[in-house]
Amino acid sequence: MRELIDRIEEGAILHHGLFEAPKLASYTTGRTALVGDAAHAMAPFLGRGACEAIVDGTTLGRSAAQASAVEAGLAAIDEERRARTQRLVLASRLMGRFAMLDAGSGIRNAAVGAAGRLVKLRPQRDPPLPRC
Repeated sequence: MRELIDRIEEGAILHHGLFEAPKLASYTTGRTALVGDAAHAMAPFLGRGACEAIVDGTTLGRSAAQASAVEAGLAAIDEERRARTQRLVLASRLMGRFAMLDAGSGIRNAAVGAAGRLVKLRPQRDPPLPRC
């Protein structure tokens, strides 16, 4: 592996910044909603970004089918998704910081194990989507 890495030319290496969405007071306003990275962009340390965007989409579909008005459906999405996704953004940030610690000290492994418990991540239990 080290040989392969040594063969990479410096100009061929891409460097991209990592960005998070700011902690928003709401993901919706009137008949407009932010979903996916527009609402809760997170660093890739949990591998949840695309997954959460898919959950946003299914939640949007379910809420639209059940709500009496667009505004009510979007408010339901905000209520259901914002707190959880903001916890995931925080957890991803913490995981990134811990990942950079020296693995040999054992601190990183203990910290990473505790990170999920600190932000109280739980599986989301969504009701099944209605058939189209």
